[in-house]
Amino acid sequence: PPSMALIGRLTEPAQRKMAFALSRLAINLGMSIGPVIGGFLAMKSFKSLFYVDGTTSILAGLLIAFMPWRIRSAPSATPAEAGAPELNYVSVLRDRRFLYFLIAMLPIEMVFFQSFAAMPLFVVRDLQISEAAFGLLLAINTVLIIFTEVPLNTAMSNWSHRATIALGALLVGAGFGGLAFVSG
Repeated sequence: PPSMALIGRLTEPAQRKMAFALSRLAINLGMSIGPVIGGFLAMKSFKSLFYVDGTTSILAGLLIAFMPWRIRSAPSATPAEAGAPELNYVSVLRDRRFLYFLIAMLPIEMVFFQSFAAMPLFVVRDLQISEAAFGLLLAINTVLIIFTEVPLNTAMSNWSHRATIALGALLVGAGFGGLAFVSG
């Protein structure tokens, strides 16, 4: 959430779709490497998976702590200064359109996050695919995202948010629904 808020604050509205797409590109670059390594580590020893994860987390923390950061100043106008109302939790909860949006996104997210919860168990236990092969499948998925997300965002930049969210929900449902027909 902080990185998403920062992107929202530092970009102009016309740039936000592309800025979020580039952020997801960076995330997916990392996710194209991690699952492959994780799958191989899990095949050798699940303990090694936790040791490597802990070590890389500590190294990332040290990198962040000791890297010489150059801080650029953000736009000086706060929402209140720019004429926008100050937002707080109560005002957000009064926004019916936003609440409808959250309610509509809940089933989509429940399905989407199965890729990190039940789907690995289904693929490894029920389909008898090794942990390493599952890691490779995740890497293929993220590589597909890397090569398609930015061009798709560019092509759909003039689409309404409603149309892009509806298409995304349809594709998520079709993708996970297709798993019902997989037997190996």
